[in-house]
This record gives sequence, structure tokens and C-alpha cells, in this order.
Amino acid sequence: MYVNYAADMDYKSLKLLMSAGDLLNCEIVPAPLVKGWMIQFQRKNGQTLTMQTRRGDDKVYGSLTTASSWARDIGFEKFSVYMPDNPKEKKIPKSEEFNLK
Repeated sequence: MYVNYAADMDYKSLKLLMSAGDLLNCEIVPAPLVKGWMIQFQRKNGQTLTMQTRRGDDKVYGSLTTASSWARDIGFEKFSVYMPDNPKEKKIPKSEEFNLK
């Protein structure tokens, strides 16, 4: 049975994973369909998560400052910001730095 853990990754769940040491990296990326920013996380098992709303939608922040504030509140002192050449791209490829451990 396949379980999609990303659907339940709201703020409280991410804080628990961070305190357990399960989140390795954090990256702020442009939202693919709307204007704004999303926060992505990489778990120890290699799974990539995005911060979700309580309804299971991707959480989109209106500004980079707000997104970085939430990343810091979850517990990250360092994170990367991905700025693509073409911000209107629908698919955002991961940066090379995000995959480093």
C-alpha cells in the first residue's frame, strides 16, 4: 500500500520531523502555478516534501521574506533559495545544491 506522507506535512508535522532530526535540507522555490513561494524539505530517506495547508494543498507564501520566516520557525538556520532563469516555467527543476547532504 502506497502512503503519500506529503499530504499531511502541515506546520506541526514538519516541526516534529525537524525535532526528530529527519529533515536535512530546506529550499524556497517559486510556486509553479501562482505568484508566490513554496518551501520544500528533504527527508533523510530522500523524500521531498512541501509545506502544506491543513486541507492538503501546497502552502504558497506571498513574499520571500514570509517564506524564509516560516523556514526559520520550523528550525532551519540555513536554507537555499532557487531563482530560475524563467520564473514563468510550469515545472521547477531542483537546484544542484538542494541534493547535497
